[in-house]
Amino acid sequence: MGISKRGGKRKGAGRKPAPEHLKRERITIRLPNELIWWLRERKQQGRTIEEALYQKMNKDNVVKKARNFALKAHGDQMYGSEPYENRH
Repeated sequence: MGISKRGGKRKGAGRKPAPEHLKRERITIRLPNELIWWLRERKQQGRTIEEALYQKMNKDNVVKKARNFALKAHGDQMYGSEPYENRH
């Protein structure tokens, strides 16, 4: 009959691991109730938090320092040819 292509463990099956520089780490924080309520009203809570933090980093000029640190740690494959802002 041939090889089944549904379910089960197969070579090459499954989601490929994310590149190291794109992996996320789970953290726990405490927030006031009004922020929790506001976040729960959003469709993509994680994305909302990330965008707010990146905006704060941009205002504090931390982004360039963080990118330079990441490039030293991961090399040129870190960001590819497209600027980060255009990849959202």
